[in-house]
Amino acid sequence: MDIPVDDALVERIASLAGIEVSSAEKDRLLEDIRTILAYFDRLRRLEVDGEEPPALEEVPGDGLREDDIRPSLPAADLASQAPDASGGFFRVPDILEGG
Repeated sequence: MDIPVDDALVERIASLAGIEVSSAEKDRLLEDIRTILAYFDRLRRLEVDGEEPPALEEVPGDGLREDDIRPSLPAADLASQAPDASGGFFRVPDILEGG
């Protein structure tokens, strides 16, 4: 799937992230996206047939820790800091089309 890497892509990503980007930032982000995609393209073309994946270092035990129950902030305090809270819920902007 080839997605065009252009201003519209940066604007869409910025919209989904809920941020505004200046023209200079947009140019820098376009270059960053192109660099990242070029690197992934290089990785995709690597010949790895017959290669074994590197061994992972063993973690002692099962890698899990015991739950540490601690008090959290009161819900009312959190809601008072939210831009839009109602009935114990945080309202957020729709990000999916048709939502």
